[in-house]
Amino acid sequence: MTTAERMRAAIASRNTAKPVTPRAPVPPAPRTPPHEREDNRHATKGRLPDGARFEMSYDAAARTWSGTLTVAGREYSGSARGVFRLLVRLDDLYRAAMCSAATKCDATPK
Repeated sequence: MTTAERMRAAIASRNTAKPVTPRAPVPPAPRTPPHEREDNRHATKGRLPDGARFEMSYDAAARTWSGTLTVAGREYSGSARGVFRLLVRLDDLYRAAMCSAATKCDATPK
């Protein structure tokens, strides 16, 4: 018996896997186009105006970030556990103020 034959025999003796039973195919779920989804997390809100400024600092004892967003002399303050979450909150505060000040609530700076 050659080495290759012994290896094939050893591999064949170890193959104790159960035979795979075929499954019925699952039809794909209907997909909703992104522009028709209600909770589009990546919706474009528009850019902040030129000169907008973020300032942040970390409080190690409280394990939170706090900061301000300054746009055209108005300040929006907040805090969160993560930097990105803080930036989103400050942006949301700015857009809510823009929405309440505008008659049309698209919150896009002109």
